[in-house]
Amino acid sequence: WFESTEASDANVAKLREYIKTKIPPLSDVDTHFSEHEFRAFFSRRIFTGSLVRASRLDYQGWLLLMGDAAHGVYPATGEGINSGMEDAEFLMRALDNTLDPALIPPTNVCIESLKQQPLRLFAVARQPDVDALHFT
Repeated sequence: WFESTEASDANVAKLREYIKTKIPPLSDVDTHFSEHEFRAFFSRRIFTGSLVRASRLDYQGWLLLMGDAAHGVYPATGEGINSGMEDAEFLMRALDNTLDPALIPPTNVCIESLKQQPLRLFAVARQPDVDALHFT
């Protein structure tokens, strides 16, 4: 019923019960939602797109993937804007050399060498977070 696009009386009843069970503060559902809102739930758009997963965020020191180009995620999670803003902060810190070394995962590349390559530094520091978006 949850993925149905049919706003039948039975599906609306299941949705009402689901809300009552899963969200106790809204258990008096008719106070919080109109009949129209319940029925409109079944005409919502369902995400059918693709998700992006980049195995590497930089290329040869001159190209960098950030934001949705690097880690497009399921839209309803809200992680796209959050991770995009984190990307901007990490890049700023990599460029001005103020990135906290604790944020750089263990690597076989010398940290001092990475500091001379800010795009690579960004990529090495962000890759674990990008990977986590797809494996949680």
